[in-house]
Amino acid sequence: HSGESVLETEDCKAQYPWQLETRPTCNAVHEVDMIDIDGEGSNIRFLANGYWRDVWRFQEPALDGANRVLKTLRYVHRVSDERNFDRHRRDAQ
Repeated sequence: HSGESVLETEDCKAQYPWQLETRPTCNAVHEVDMIDIDGEGSNIRFLANGYWRDVWRFQEPALDGANRVLKTLRYVHRVSDERNFDRHRRDAQ
């Protein structure tokens, strides 16, 4: 195994080492059950909102029940224009 990403080809190489790294710590966020928000037995609670985002607190069972905060985009805004898309892309990093 050469350590080279399968995404790289002879004609297409990563410009920076971070482009080949993975950061798996954010993957657990996809396991958060947001179906029964604020319901009995739910581990997620609405905390607050700003203009662009809602803020939630949840307990992450995979990490000994540690409290985490999750920001999600509010459904009332469109992010289809280039300026807003880039704003959210930068905030997510």
